Amino acid sequence: MGMIAVDWGQQGNTEFVDFPLQVSIAQREPAMFYAVLSNTSVMAPPSNAISMRQQPFMSQWLRHKAVEALRKAITDPTRAYTDSVIMTVIYVYFNEALRSERDIAVNVHAPALKRMVAARGGLKVIASNGKDGLILSRYLTWCDRIISNTLGTPLLFGDYVEDLTVGKTQWNGMWSKVQTIM
Repeated sequence: MGMIAVDWGQQGNTEFVDFPLQVSIAQREPAMFYAVLSNTSVMAPPSNAISMRQQPFMSQWLRHKAVEALRKAITDPTRAYTDSVIMTVIYVYFNEALRSERDIAVNVHAPALKRMVAARGGLKVIASNGKDGLILSRYLTWCDRIISNTLGTPLLFGDYVEDLTVGKTQWNGMWSKVQTIM
């Protein structure tokens, strides 16, 4: 999703840049790999060769491959609730909510994501599962707050706040701020 420019603690948020790709490789999850590439094409500057502005069909193809692989992953009980599959769903949800298919995002992917997180025991349990779990919970919280604020929808994960600086962040217009740095 690119560098996230919010004041979220002293450590910054550069872990968000590497985490999805690391998880997709570590867990060998094709859905996440395609989702990372698809999102990269959306977020890339217009001058970049992978930019959807230069290669609109490439971006659509990558998104299609991500969703196709995601459908296979969620029907496989050994993969359905892994970090990488949950991360893929949040990628698809975020992208659709803010860029294209808002109805599908809100009515299909949001409830599915909420069920997946609940099946893992909720955000507190995910966050307590080592560094990857903590980053995943932060990522889910960040995306949830951006989408909620942008679309005017309720938060999926209620008032869960792992890091007190998240609650203090000014969320109004955050998506516009992120877009200006891309």
